Amino acid sequence: MNYYETILIFNGKYTEAKYKSMTDQYIKQITDLGGLIKKIDRLGKKKLAYEIKGIKEGWYTIFYYQANPELIPELERIIRIDDTTLKFLTIRRDPEEDEEYVKVNDQPEEIKSEQEPPGEIDYFNLAYNIK
Repeated sequence: MNYYETILIFNGKYTEAKYKSMTDQYIKQITDLGGLIKKIDRLGKKKLAYEIKGIKEGWYTIFYYQANPELIPELERIIRIDDTTLKFLTIRRDPEEDEEYVKVNDQPEEIKSEQEPPGEIDYFNLAYNIK
């Protein structure tokens, strides 16, 4: 099973209750297709960078999950059929990068402050490969 991240932008004209039900619907879809939800970020309603089909706001949600590769085409087919979704993007995540991120950011503040800041970089020698 691979790690995936799917970002969905729902139509901004819906209420918060409808948004939560749409999110729950996709949680059910992913689990029904054999996926394992790891985390969900409900980012809320935000202004879109550009108008999509005359809509200026959207509800943003990010799903982090583990699934077999066969799940992705079926999930994306379901998303394309759904008229409440404006845009979506699915990417495969590297679990090793996630573990490194957790290891670094889970350190207590005392340990982080004890680490020495990087020294000055000699850009001249770096650019001309002078040793």
